This record gives sequence, C-alpha cells and structure tokens, in this order.
Amino acid sequence: MFLKVLIIRLKQTYTGFRGMAEPESAANAICWMASDEAARCTGSILSVDGGLTAA
Repeated sequence: MFLKVLIIRLKQTYTGFRGMAEPESAANAICWMASDEAARCTGSILSVDGGLTAA
C-alpha cells in the first residue's frame, strides 16, 4: 500500500499540472475527437495525462 501511495505522489509531483487527471478530462478529449471540430486531426495521439509524458 505504501508503494502505491508513493507512486501516486510522485506522479502528482512531476506532472505539468501538478495533479492527477480526472475521468472527465479523458471524456472531454474523447468527445472533442469525435466532434466536427477535430475533423482535420489525422494520425494523432492525444495525451490526456496532465503533462506526465512530457516531464
């Protein structure tokens, strides 16, 4: 249990937005990708991770 808490705290510390993403963030990204506004996006990977992969 301690290790799991430690990993979560490390992720919170090193993400660009200093926190974990909420499920609503992923849902909003999915809705946007399915909308007409994203019609010109092709072959893209949309990371919704609060900047964790950029850190």
